[in-house]
Amino acid sequence: MTAKYEVHFRDPHEVVRQLLDNPSFASGFDPAPHRDFDEHEERVYSDFMSANWAWRQADELAKDATNKGAMVVPIILGSDKTTVSVATGQNDFYPLYLSVGNISNALRRSHQGAVVLIGFLAIPKVR
Repeated sequence: MTAKYEVHFRDPHEVVRQLLDNPSFASGFDPAPHRDFDEHEERVYSDFMSANWAWRQADELAKDATNKGAMVVPIILGSDKTTVSVATGQNDFYPLYLSVGNISNALRRSHQGAVVLIGFLAIPKVR
């Protein structure tokens, strides 16, 4: 319980700035929440910014006149356990990924740099 581990990470604030500044996401970037409907006039939820939550957050921002020009930027974090056994002695690794909800699901899924590794925890096998 007193062991020390080295943690490697990137500055999440800087990663978000880079994602927002990346011109390759322009075709699939939603600066504001939107509501989409199908041919039967039924609501379609396709991306993070088409959800009710994003709409409510934008409404909250709009209540304060000093927020004029502000943009909701939802931060999406994810992690998974990866076990590496070759030459490592069965270590578990926990990569931490970041993306922003303004980038469309299509771009995020196409692996165009919309999901960025920001942290990496290596947990050695305890005996």
